[in-house]
Amino acid sequence: MESTQIELPESGSVFDLQIFNMQGVVVNNLTGRSGERLVLYRENLTPGVYFIRILDRNTGETAVQKLIVGSR
Repeated sequence: MESTQIELPESGSVFDLQIFNMQGVVVNNLTGRSGERLVLYRENLTPGVYFIRILDRNTGETAVQKLIVGSR
């Protein structure tokens, strides 16, 4: 089972993660607390390019990362 691990910074915040496909459609939502390691299992994602947007609920800061899912 292929997965991607996302380690959240230790800031005392709650984070919202959204996974978008290339059409801008949200395909997955996750929530985590500061210091947690979230595991995104890619088995339900078709091969292609996705974007992970992480929002810090306390500060409103966002970060975006590209995720490439290859064929199995």
